[in-house]
Amino acid sequence: MNIQDEMMVKIRLAEKYQLIPSNLCELEFSYCVKTGQASMLEYWPNSDRLANERVEVHIPAELLDKFLFKSLANCFQQPLIPHDGGVR
Repeated sequence: MNIQDEMMVKIRLAEKYQLIPSNLCELEFSYCVKTGQASMLEYWPNSDRLANERVEVHIPAELLDKFLFKSLANCFQQPLIPHDGGVR
């Protein structure tokens, strides 16, 4: 699965488990780049991202295994600059 598809799956899971509303505009997951484990997410009702409209949600312990970003973690395991000097 590619990173974009993985992100969409996680967004749908967050909706399914009612961690986020279905009508939000901006969303961020906080995750460990080494493991891909998400621990929380935050969202805003619009693209202004006003601090007073920010909602922070900690992913419940019993759901953590469903919010593992494997493709993203694999991406961070690869060097960003290959040994031949080219940029990925």
